[in-house]
Amino acid sequence: MDDNNAKNGDISAIEITNLTKYYGPHKGIENISLKVKKGTIHGFLGPNGAGKTTTLRVLVGLLNKTSGDAQIMGIRAGSLDSKKHIGYLPSDFELYKYYSVKEYLDYVERLRGEAPFREELVRRLKLDETRKTGELSKGNRQKVAIVQALMHRPDILIADEPTTGLDPLMMGIFDEILREYVASGEKTVFISSHILSEVQATCEVVTIIRDGELVSSGNVKELLASLPRKANLKVKDGVDGENLAKSINASFKSQKEDEVCVLFEDPKEFMKNIANSEVVLDFAIPPADLEEYFMAFYK
Repeated sequence: MDDNNAKNGDISAIEITNLTKYYGPHKGIENISLKVKKGTIHGFLGPNGAGKTTTLRVLVGLLNKTSGDAQIMGIRAGSLDSKKHIGYLPSDFELYKYYSVKEYLDYVERLRGEAPFREELVRRLKLDETRKTGELSKGNRQKVAIVQALMHRPDILIADEPTTGLDPLMMGIFDEILREYVASGEKTVFISSHILSEVQATCEVVTIIRDGELVSSGNVKELLASLPRKANLKVKDGVDGENLAKSINASFKSQKEDEVCVLFEDPKEFMKNIANSEVVLDFAIPPADLEEYFMAFYK
């Protein structure tokens, strides 16, 4: 498919069909299929070794697939034309040690062409372009990685553990940058991470991969809404948590002295049962947590 067709608003930013990659006899990923919608921040979750980096490296053309298909903006992944649409932020970003930051970014700009977003990114990330790259801390090297990936305003940012080394302030700024980047509906972010709180705060859609195979994918809010809700109950001394859970039609999760954690399905029924209980002194219902959804696939 040519670039003109690829700009059709109806196509997916990324489309993966039965994609498989083996390293000799060892499975990297197997028969994964996924569509990443334009204008979204899509999280790709899994622990180390699950297949996240393998998938991303096939998409950007650093690895050849074993079988299946992957497309970037309707163009075969790995082709020169597909790479024109991508900004890549790898997890193992390395720098030439004897450049200044400015010299390195100048070099990337000569390779990639016009970089209209460079000045703003440098300013917002508080990146000192006069510093030598070999003298940079891990956090500042990561800032350089972010700038080089985004400064030419690619259609798709493919990012592998992008906040590694960033302090909380810079993580917040990076989150703002991503949200603004996709706001027009024309730009897309596909982000691999194992920091679930970060993904929950940033991503609209998440996909979970385990042992090289996809196990779940969906809208973050809908996935969280599907979880049983958790409540932490403060109870009278000597109360048995399991018996209490049964009496209020909830599932017992854990107990530590006078604090009982339970799971419930129907909020109205639960609140009524709590109100009628003579042993519950207080309670708190924390927000739904993506970690609980994620860990259900890895227990």
